[in-house]
Amino acid sequence: MSQIRFTVEEFKNKFNDVSKAFGSPFQIDDIKIKIGKVQDVGMIKLNDHMAINLTIRKDGNVRDFVMIAQGDGSQKSGYDILLIIATLIAVTNPMLSEDGRANVLRGLGLNKHLPTEKVIHIEGDIRYTLSSTAGIGIMFTASDKDDN
Repeated sequence: MSQIRFTVEEFKNKFNDVSKAFGSPFQIDDIKIKIGKVQDVGMIKLNDHMAINLTIRKDGNVRDFVMIAQGDGSQKSGYDILLIIATLIAVTNPMLSEDGRANVLRGLGLNKHLPTEKVIHIEGDIRYTLSSTAGIGIMFTASDKDDN
């Protein structure tokens, strides 16, 4: 059973380790933190088309995250988006095998085409959500399954 229970620095290190293991060119160098009254927000820009926003509890642990991506129409940008989603699944559910991660992607409908409706898939204690719109692009989120 997994829950999102790591600090911002641990998230960065886990992301970079998984990304390197996957042979991905994406690395997190800098996380800009915006301090809020109830919770903080970490902002990560991966490239001109992809970003991750972390919601951070006041105890310093990541509560959830949202990856926002807008493909540029190329096959490479679509592949990059899938690569980041797979990386984030591995970060939040490190005990999953390659088949387990593929099962999450299938559960989100990514084995067929990009879903046009919001899709939720729960794996262990993590709730993954995927949605896409013409204006915003793709939103992929991960949070504790019981977190509202």
